[in-house]
Amino acid sequence: GESWSHGDPHLGNILYDPAAGRARLVDFETAHLPGMAEDDRHADDLLVLLLDLLGRAREWPGLASAFLVAYGRLRIRRRLLGRLFAEPAGWELALWKTRTNHLSSKELARDLDALRHCPPLLVV
Repeated sequence: GESWSHGDPHLGNILYDPAAGRARLVDFETAHLPGMAEDDRHADDLLVLLLDLLGRAREWPGLASAFLVAYGRLRIRRRLLGRLFAEPAGWELALWKTRTNHLSSKELARDLDALRHCPPLLVV
């Protein structure tokens, strides 16, 4: 009865058809942990997408901002912001490094700080 979430919405799992002006999600083999709350699943999906964007596009701040404004769901954006302030360690850090195309620790820290201050995330 809860809202659907993808589980692995990195940029490689989004196909865009410019002629139709439509994006489609593919590759549904990854699932969230059973029992994970709906808001946490959605915040996790946003985190995966934004980390991938951060590691792939120099113009990521503007793209991330536009995506978050279009996404709209303030409650989920707040949950995402909380996740961005939790310093990753161990396997989670390895996953974040993989998602960001192996940015150096210095670049990752700089870009995470910029993402934390992205205007759509700061709207209360």
